Order: sequence, then structure tokens, then C-alpha cells
Amino acid sequence: MLTREEAAQARLRAGDLVVVKSSGSPSHLGKTALVTDEVERLGACFSNFVQRLRLVGSVEPRFAWYFLNSRFAAQQLDQLGTTTTGLRNITRGILAAVLFPCPPIEKQWAIADYLDRETARIDALTSAKDSTLALL
Repeated sequence: MLTREEAAQARLRAGDLVVVKSSGSPSHLGKTALVTDEVERLGACFSNFVQRLRLVGSVEPRFAWYFLNSRFAAQQLDQLGTTTTGLRNITRGILAAVLFPCPPIEKQWAIADYLDRETARIDALTSAKDSTLALL
């Protein structure tokens, strides 16, 4: 159980990114989730196997989320990560060393909007295909 102060420090807010920083599986290391308004309303906190990133300045959280889940970021994290007791680890310093493209905020919004639309389109196609297969 967290104390009131610990909970306040670990509380997640919409727009935060939660990055897996320690895992026995290289495929999980660096996986990133974007905290939504719904998760914030739950009063959720992050734990010791993940790193919370609270973005400041002109970085669109959805753009950073897409980037951190990209192959380019995964390759960097794989090269920069360390191993202890069989677990791969990434630290705050390693995350800071990742080459992060940072176009102007308007471009980030446009890229994230495009990726949101394309992801929704692909999800709809996959769902339609699954429905068709079920009918067959």
C-alpha cells in the first residue's frame, strides 16, 4: 500500500507515457503506453518496472507514443539497454540518449492524427476480415 505522498508522486496523468524499463523479454523492453483521461480518472500509479515520462514543452504525447513503439526506437533501446541478472534494463539516462525526431508541434499533431486514422482503418479492415472468416 502506498502512502498518500507516494501515491501523489506516482499518480498517472493523461498524456503521460509509461515505458517498460525492465523485462526478461527483449520484445517487451521499451514498450510504451499512453495514459488516457480514463486511466487518470482511475487514480492509477506506475510501478518500479516501468518509467513514467511526463512530457514538457512542445512534444505531442501521441507522437512520442508512436515513436517509442516504432522499430527505430526499439533498435536504439536494444543497443543501449543493459543486462543484470538476466533482465534487460533501460534507465532514464538511456531513454534520454534515444535519438528522438522532434518536428514542430503542428507537424507532430498532423503525423499523430494520420497514424490514428490509418490505425483505425487497419483495425476496421482486420475486424471485417475476421467477421468474414467467421461466416465461412
